[in-house]
Amino acid sequence: TQILVHMLHRLWAAVVSITVIWTSVRLFKTSSLPKRVSRFAFLLLGILLLQIALGALTIISVKAVELTTAHVATGAFLLASCVVLTLHVGKVYNIRFQRAYSLSTKEAAA
Repeated sequence: TQILVHMLHRLWAAVVSITVIWTSVRLFKTSSLPKRVSRFAFLLLGILLLQIALGALTIISVKAVELTTAHVATGAFLLASCVVLTLHVGKVYNIRFQRAYSLSTKEAAA
């Protein structure tokens, strides 16, 4: 099962990498966005490269605590950066994000 977990981690890493690269390319090609958004695309690519390097070093070092912690922290930073980018682009295009739907007591009872 440990091998399965490692392979699923790598598969998901590939999905995230492709998505970040695709998003960055789209941001570079969209000329109507402010220049700071294209700078943010460079930041995403830089964080992604750091994440990949830390992942490789984590494997090579046989999961050294410092490298593993840096790898996890960088992944969290990449996720947070993507959320901030989404909110920023939403603000540029005046997109309103819906609040999470919560059930009222009447609806939950039904």
